[in-house]
Order: sequence, then structure tokens, then C-alpha cells
Amino acid sequence: MTPSSTTPAPPPPASPIPTPSASTATPRSASPLLIYTALTMMILLWTINYLVAKEGFKQIDSLTLSLYRITVATILMLGIYLFSARTAARTAPSTTPRKKITRRDYFHFARLGFLGVIMNQILFTVGLDLTTVGHSSLIIAIGPVNILLLAVLFGLEHLTWRKVAGMTIAFAGVVVLAVEHGLSLHAATLRGDLITLTGSIAFSLYTVYGKKIAGHFDALTINAYSYLFAAAVLLPLTLWRSAHLDWSRVGVQGWFAIVYMAVGTSVVAYLIYFWALQHLAASRVGVFTYLQPLLGTLLGLFVLGEPFTRYLAVAAFLVIAGVLLTEWHPRKIPDAEDAC
Repeated sequence: MTPSSTTPAPPPPASPIPTPSASTATPRSASPLLIYTALTMMILLWTINYLVAKEGFKQIDSLTLSLYRITVATILMLGIYLFSARTAARTAPSTTPRKKITRRDYFHFARLGFLGVIMNQILFTVGLDLTTVGHSSLIIAIGPVNILLLAVLFGLEHLTWRKVAGMTIAFAGVVVLAVEHGLSLHAATLRGDLITLTGSIAFSLYTVYGKKIAGHFDALTINAYSYLFAAAVLLPLTLWRSAHLDWSRVGVQGWFAIVYMAVGTSVVAYLIYFWALQHLAASRVGVFTYLQPLLGTLLGLFVLGEPFTRYLAVAAFLVIAGVLLTEWHPRKIPDAEDAC
């Protein structure tokens, strides 16, 4: 989403936020065609994730699917991190060693792993199993509003009438979604919406806390250690769920869901996002993320056959309008912020 003055632009809950650090080297310029093609692929990966997850639920329960997604993504992320560290050690001058990780840093990584991986990814997957793609994508779309609200509470942002109005409109859209099937926790859709919203709030907390160490470590380091902590904490639960899963029911469809959600959304889309941030202003990259709720809703309607109701239409209008109003800034960002 388009960032506010102090809040970085978060991707959807496919992976923890790839926040560029101050120490990130200025990359060589890339062609605009290559950058925007990569961003288009990123959005498609995130959007198709809804469909892949829904199909995966037919063979693997949502909790087990999310646990395996985290485990596989951790292995891949650590592999990329170790390869990057070894490459940097060979090419970087000896006078610029990597920053040493302290005990306090490990605490920050653990907190980010709990919020950004355990809470966010598990609750997103479990919530999606109980609600529709349209509902889930719209709830995820208010992520920037959640981040802004938390930033205000932490003293990182100042409220303006535009931000207050935008937050009110966006949350009104969520209320419309909630009342569509009645305000009863016995309604699976409402429970799924609330679970998804909780995961989105956890990711928003992850973003705010992540700002404290984003200037000290690169995004790959932050995410590698965050994933490692999450996978280690979840290992007993992962093994227990594995022992109770009927593996005879898991075919190509189920395994594809695990691999796609781990590789496609947690690693590849993340790498594209961070690479794009090195070449474009964050606001320009964030514009692409506004396409996800629209494409996600259309995917649910035309591929999964989810119903298009007036509640969904009104909610979509309110959420998108509220987020745009909250994140809109009169000041134009100069083209000099782009590296290409």
C-alpha cells in the first residue's frame, strides 16, 4: 500500500514486510519494463495465492497447510540468507563487516517472527478457510489503516482530519462485511473475517516494531531470523499435526499448495517486492498492491463461484475509498526517488 510519511508500505500477508535498510547499497538502474513486469508477476502471485489455498484446503486442513508453508519458506529463506552472506563475505571489503547480532536483536527478531509469521500467516490461512476470498482480500486491504492507527498510538504519526475520515470509512466497510451474514459468531464467515482481521492487525504490529531495527539490518537478515524463530517455536505443533494428518488424502493438489504458498508468496514475491523498492519509490510500488483486493474479489467470483452481493460491493467501495483517503498525500513524490 502507498506509505504514509513514516510508515513503510506493507505487502499482503504472504510474507513479512521487506523493509529496506539504510545500509542497502544503491543498485544499478533497471529498465522500467522489467520493473513493472516483475511487479505485475508479484501481484499475480499474491492474488492466485487465495485460489491455491482454497484448493489446498480440500486435501490438507488450513492449520497444517500454514505450518508446512512456514517450514518450507524458512528452509528457503535461510538458504538464500546463507548464500548471500557467503557471497558478501567474499566480495565485500574487510573494512565493512556485517553488523554483529546482539541478544537484544534476537529478542526483536523473535517478536517479529511471532507477529509477522506465526500470527499473521497462520491466522490468514485459517481465516481464509472460513470466509470468502472477497471478504479476505478486502480485510487485508485495510492493512495500511491498521498500521496508521498503531503508528498514532506509538507516537510515530499525527492524526489529520483526512486520516480520521479515511480510517472511519475503511472500518465502516469491514462492518458492512460483518453484517452480511448476521452478527453471530456461529456464522463461519464472520469467524473467518475476525480471524483474518486479527492476523492483519498482527502484521501491522510487525510493521511498526520492524521500523526499530530496519535501519540496522537488511530485510533478508530480518526475515531469515524471524522465520527461523517462528519455525522453531512451531516445530512441535508441526510434527504433531504431521502425525495426525491422513497423508493418503494428500495428492498433487495439496503438495502444490504447500510449495506455491511457501515459494511463490513467501519467497519469490517478497524478493520481487524488495528488488522493486531498490529501484522505485515505495509509493509507486505500493500503487500496485491496490490491485490485489480487486483481483482477489474477481478471482473469487469467476473462478470459485463466490456470490457477488450488494454488501460486498458496498464494502469494497468503502474499504478502497477509505484506504485511498488515508494514504493520499498532496505532496508529489519527485521522480528522483526512482533509481531507474
